[in-house]
Amino acid sequence: MATVSALGLLSRHATDRAGAMGGCVVRAELAGPRIQGTGDTAYRPLLLTSATMQLAPASRAAASGTAEIGTFIEDLVHPGKALIQAADLLLTRLGRQFGQIESVYTTRDGAFVSDRRTPYFPGTLYDWATKEGLDVQDGTN
Repeated sequence: MATVSALGLLSRHATDRAGAMGGCVVRAELAGPRIQGTGDTAYRPLLLTSATMQLAPASRAAASGTAEIGTFIEDLVHPGKALIQAADLLLTRLGRQFGQIESVYTTRDGAFVSDRRTPYFPGTLYDWATKEGLDVQDGTN
């Protein structure tokens, strides 16, 4: 998941290179699928640091979305519950603007949700999470 990776990378950079500590605001902005009727049905890419992903069509058309969360930089530096909770809150707030009620890959409790039914199953992410001792729940029920 690019969001978890980006939050960890950016927080490590902020603490290591800039000596930042304490509260911060994380803001994410993404462009969704083009709204029907614009003549172009190609997906707009989601650009988050160096990762590029494609967004699938949502139940609600939106040209773009922005979300902000407040957190502590030092909580995001190491893989753990706080990092996953921050990613979940950011993705949930962002997803709601595109018709998705909550993040499908993370929980508010700071766990990953493994759903192998989707073609976008990031198996290596769950292997990494298990290796790091993070909670990975089975979401196929």
